[in-house]
Amino acid sequence: MSERRTVIICGVARSGTTALARLLNAHPLVCIGLERYKFPWYRGKAFEPNLFEKDRFFDFQSDDTNILPGADASYAQLYSAMRKKWDLAQVLGDKIPHAFLRMDEFDAIYQGAQYLYIFRSVDEVASSWKARSLNELDRGWRRTDGCKQAVKAWNKGNKRILQRLGQYAGRIRVLSYDRIFCGERSELERLRAFLRLPSDSNLDEAFVESAREHQAVAMKRIQLIDEEERRFIRQNAVMENYWSLMAHSEASSI
Repeated sequence: MSERRTVIICGVARSGTTALARLLNAHPLVCIGLERYKFPWYRGKAFEPNLFEKDRFFDFQSDDTNILPGADASYAQLYSAMRKKWDLAQVLGDKIPHAFLRMDEFDAIYQGAQYLYIFRSVDEVASSWKARSLNELDRGWRRTDGCKQAVKAWNKGNKRILQRLGQYAGRIRVLSYDRIFCGERSELERLRAFLRLPSDSNLDEAFVESAREHQAVAMKRIQLIDEEERRFIRQNAVMENYWSLMAHSEASSI
């Protein structure tokens, strides 16, 4: 069996980290948690050296996360499938949106880890933040985290990952949500090459379905942004960093 690799998916919240994790988990050689170690990342706790050993990964502890298999049928199905393929998997990891803020600490424990940073157009990120802030039933999201806060987070995240690219040369892959989930196969092929994964029909099918879902949801949410918010976005979004990330994403060979 090929050497196992640790992969962390990150990006500004609502940029597609969950969608990317679910897509990759369609591959029989990939097991990536959905914020499996959410609390250690966000609470500044030290990282353990055994997070991705089988017994530890499937031992859900109260200090790990609130995204549990018992909380949702889709989570249960995902982790059940992971358990079955774990022993043969070549890529193990987790998806945590703001993991890029603590990469140095994680890298000290998991030397050689790879990182996927998914970025998305500011309009789509802002509209998704606003949609969640308006949903009073969504207790996992602050009502104040709407469009304007999204722009600030978007600027900060893009700037930080651009600074990281030189430090982690060859171990960070930046991905355009807007390309991969609009069905641009070249983006999928770059991703697969970066992770050194063989072609797989399950991944191909999940890619097509994910693109279809993106197009339906994004068109609905984008209409939530009003004229004042659009003006704020135009005046405050640092587009230079976004275009730099687009250039980096295109530069990687297939």
